[in-house]
Amino acid sequence: MRLCCLLLALVGCHPYLSVGYDAHTTKRGPLADAMVQPIARSNAPHAVLPGDDSKTYAGSLGGGTKNFVVAGTVLLHDLSSQSWANPEEGTPHYVTATGAVDVSWSWLRWKMFSTSLHGGPARTALVDRTSGEVSWANGVRYGVGGAVSLAVLTLYVDLHRELMQFADGPAAGRSSLTGMTLGVAFH
Repeated sequence: MRLCCLLLALVGCHPYLSVGYDAHTTKRGPLADAMVQPIARSNAPHAVLPGDDSKTYAGSLGGGTKNFVVAGTVLLHDLSSQSWANPEEGTPHYVTATGAVDVSWSWLRWKMFSTSLHGGPARTALVDRTSGEVSWANGVRYGVGGAVSLAVLTLYVDLHRELMQFADGPAAGRSSLTGMTLGVAFH
């Protein structure tokens, strides 16, 4: 009960909103193999998808103080113009999204510069675009960041890692996503 009251006090102090995109993402494990498989309409073998212009986007909404923030974070991984088009041969077979509850602590501040540590539980969904089936993974998301604050606007860079475990489906097993997010936050 005390923890709930503390979290409510932190979240109720000052609203927090951030948006960004991953300038670099690395996938490892079974999830990496599943994400590069194109949709195939025949039994003929198909190669993996060629390099594309996909990006990972992140958004957070929460609240807290200048030094502590509790936020719900959503990451949409490897989105491109083909991600939401009708599933057809040669387009990405799977799309993924991660939801996390991040607790962030700004542990070092100097003038308008700050650093932070964050972490929390995460849940990842892997959606098959042809059938609509969803595979779920439980995991954890953590990272470090740096920011430059200009009044209520903050420009940030966030180095993060997501560790996840899919129990079944095309990405069964342990996987990880590592990324560098560039973004803007309002606090």
